[in-house]
Amino acid sequence: MEKVTFKYEIGQMVTLTHCPSFDNMQLGKYVYEHDFKPKDYKVASYFYRVDEEGNTSIRYQLDAYLDEYIQYHNRIPEEHLEGELHEHTEEIDFHDVHGNPISIGDYAYSGIYYGSPDNYYVSPNFTFARQMQIIGFEYSNKGTFYVDGVVNKNVSNTALCRQIDPEYIGRHKYTETLGLMVKATDEKFVEDYVNGCKMHRFNPTVDRYGDHHEEWLKKLGVYDEVCKLYKKRPATKKKTTKTVKTEAVVKDCSGYKVAEEVRAMLAGMSEEEKAEILKQLTKKN
Repeated sequence: MEKVTFKYEIGQMVTLTHCPSFDNMQLGKYVYEHDFKPKDYKVASYFYRVDEEGNTSIRYQLDAYLDEYIQYHNRIPEEHLEGELHEHTEEIDFHDVHGNPISIGDYAYSGIYYGSPDNYYVSPNFTFARQMQIIGFEYSNKGTFYVDGVVNKNVSNTALCRQIDPEYIGRHKYTETLGLMVKATDEKFVEDYVNGCKMHRFNPTVDRYGDHHEEWLKKLGVYDEVCKLYKKRPATKKKTTKTVKTEAVVKDCSGYKVAEEVRAMLAGMSEEEKAEILKQLTKKN
């Protein structure tokens, strides 16, 4: 758990006092130092970053749509801004999907959990699973402004990862949602995986995705545990639709007159079933 103090708050006005760096500069509009003049902006988001060497930095995204100086997706260093101080301290915790703390240099797995850190699930096929090494973190608090003055804030933690699995073809470095990565494959992981199998009606002891899932489960050291737990779980029963027998009703009723017992029967039926029954009852011989 880290405590980080930010000088400025989302929605407040600050002044950009330094000429923007090249990576923050508006595309196609290079600004020279002698042409730059301080300008006021609204704070849209702020970020706390930790790199591979453990160095930390605080940056802000300024609301700058079609601005003359800076591009929309900017990251301005805190020391390049001035304004009324709205200092606030936030507690930042870097952990995996199960709450296990993660540090720079740790190894973790991604592409196994899907959804969001608050509402996640496991896909049993491991199609995009890969092992990564953590080389950095970024905490962000991003603001969205609405016309009625409401400001929505979205806090998230991401990890900068280095790919170490040589069998996976792709980029060397990735940015992953930290809360969906998994560091330790413990009993909770086994339970989550079996829940995913039940949800997708996938039997890990019989079904096959080119043996990809079995290979990964053995690599994680939980294949036997998964198979044992899966066999203990009862099979999911399929819901059956209730059928309605109409022959007796049609036989006992004629013309447009509907008996009271038929009315009682219709009361417990769906609209579709009622329509079909009434169609049969009102059909002329």
